[in-house]
Amino acid sequence: SRPTASGGITEFNLTNGTSTTVAAGVATVALAWLPTGALAAADLLGAIYFLQPAGPGPLATPILSLAPSYVGVGANVTVRTQEGGGTGSYHYVYAGLPPGCASQNRSTFSCTPSASGTYRVEVTVTDATGAVANGSAYLWVRPSSLVSFVEDGLPAGTVWWVNLTDGLSLQSTASTVTALLVNGTLGYSIGVGAANWVPSVPSGEVSVAGAPTAVTTTFLELQPLSFVETGPPTGTSWRVSLSGSIVGSTTGSSFNVSILNGTYSYVAAVSGGGWVPVEGQVSVAGPTVVQITFIPWGYNITFRESGLPSGTSWWVNITSGTGVRSSDAQAVIYLTNGTYAWTATTAGGEWRGQAGSVVVAGNATAVSIAFVLQTYTITFSAPGLPSLDPVWVNVTGATPGAGTATGVTVALANGSYIYAASAGPEWEEVSG
Repeated sequence: SRPTASGGITEFNLTNGTSTTVAAGVATVALAWLPTGALAAADLLGAIYFLQPAGPGPLATPILSLAPSYVGVGANVTVRTQEGGGTGSYHYVYAGLPPGCASQNRSTFSCTPSASGTYRVEVTVTDATGAVANGSAYLWVRPSSLVSFVEDGLPAGTVWWVNLTDGLSLQSTASTVTALLVNGTLGYSIGVGAANWVPSVPSGEVSVAGAPTAVTTTFLELQPLSFVETGPPTGTSWRVSLSGSIVGSTTGSSFNVSILNGTYSYVAAVSGGGWVPVEGQVSVAGPTVVQITFIPWGYNITFRESGLPSGTSWWVNITSGTGVRSSDAQAVIYLTNGTYAWTATTAGGEWRGQAGSVVVAGNATAVSIAFVLQTYTITFSAPGLPSLDPVWVNVTGATPGAGTATGVTVALANGSYIYAASAGPEWEEVSG
């Protein structure tokens, strides 16, 4: 501690040629430095004061620590003594150490126990005046076995580590790390310093029972997987789920994850709805990009036809450029809200369809289409008869026609037909 001079009148002049002052009326001065031996101080009136530095105090009880205090045979132990007080240098004597550990005149040293047991280790600390203080601590040494942790798959030189539940941590850039562990069951966790690698089994337990044991872990490389979307306005939030678990969201046009090789199901959806989610599967065997095209929510619009023979192929064209084809009685198309013009046709034009418009406004809608056979007017005339004589014409598959010799009209579709024409009883029937 630093010496003080009490009483007298400032300033104080010291025998080493320095001086110190205190505020007026203060009768004590503390030196800003620690002198060796006694000092004489004279105040302004010449009074002499002798200053003796205070001693360091009695030798304190030392604190002995053994780390770790629970250790296996053959494992390293650090012995550390924290002393205080006393005078001059210290001398250390250790007793009760296990075989393999010998006393050393040092505050800190390491040793390797070679026999199991429970040991009460004592330290005796002696200072320069001969003052003695003692401290103690327990060390538990248990049977141990050599355990090796072996990695497979990492690039050479990659840092990886094993953390054990007994507090021991092993780290290496080699493929194998070893340790002497106390017999029993210990939990462990495995990590790696490379962000794109993961252990196939990140944690587990190892049973130590006297014989050397090896634990092998395989490291797997993560691959970049990118989802790139089109459709929604810029800045729209969307998310991706992989095999049922949401892996994140973004407002950008792409979403990137790191994943192990394999096949995954995915669902991409726009936050807040309004766009149809996209589902699919992706096989990852290296860097992979998945294109996602979102389309607005829409509704099923059902076109139902009548008039066509069964199995006739027909289709509906929408002005937006989409269309649907069917050979059944109905065709379904998916449309978002809006107004759409449509036309319905068949191949060859033998059936006359319809045209119209449909309004989609938040629900499904049905549209009826009646197809009519496309016909042409065929005129039968009998130039050999008086122009006003009645004439009848029968055509297979068509409505009979009646008129005069100047002309009988029948509506017929494309094709070949058999007909028969007759007039009064005095005229012979004509067919063809």
